[in-house]
Amino acid sequence: MKYHSERQDYYAKLARSQGYRSRSAFKLLEIQERFRLIKPSMVVVELGSAPGGWSQVLSRQIKGNGQLLACDRLMMRPVAGCDFIQGDFTDPAVVSQIKQHMNRPADLIVSDMAPDLTGDAFQDQVNTYHLLSTVIDTLAQLLRPKGAFLCKAFHGSEFADFRDLCRSNFTKVQEIKPKSSRPQSNEVFLLSSGYQLC
Repeated sequence: MKYHSERQDYYAKLARSQGYRSRSAFKLLEIQERFRLIKPSMVVVELGSAPGGWSQVLSRQIKGNGQLLACDRLMMRPVAGCDFIQGDFTDPAVVSQIKQHMNRPADLIVSDMAPDLTGDAFQDQVNTYHLLSTVIDTLAQLLRPKGAFLCKAFHGSEFADFRDLCRSNFTKVQEIKPKSSRPQSNEVFLLSSGYQLC
């Protein structure tokens, strides 16, 4: 328990010292270091962006002629190089708004979204994967062919079905456990690449 607390404090302090809004920024930084999925001049759509830790990482990596569109139900303080849309991504009107703001189809969609937790582990799993499945359903509107999708997921009753859904839409799906994630947490990230328009 002490190790867990020290580990959390380390990343929280590191985030503050480096000017990141959340410790989750280091999860994305680690994934970027390993896979180099964010490149200059990309168009990136970020879902579940508040408070903006991932937005900070993404905007610094994209630079050039790229575009970062972030969306969250909660208000988010401005991040340089990031256009923010406040709204619920499960609302088709919000998806349309994102699409209208895009310069071209996205090269990458990232999601750190999670539903409001109920305390019921099974129901939370169902709600999580309903949310993620909604993203899959909208890929044809937002993501270019051969594009990539990175999302936070959780091991549990619905995980295998969602991973299979990703595999049916992408040529490659990789499971990632960043060092900055709690070791005992069932949180993982799925990196799906090579989007195939069905």
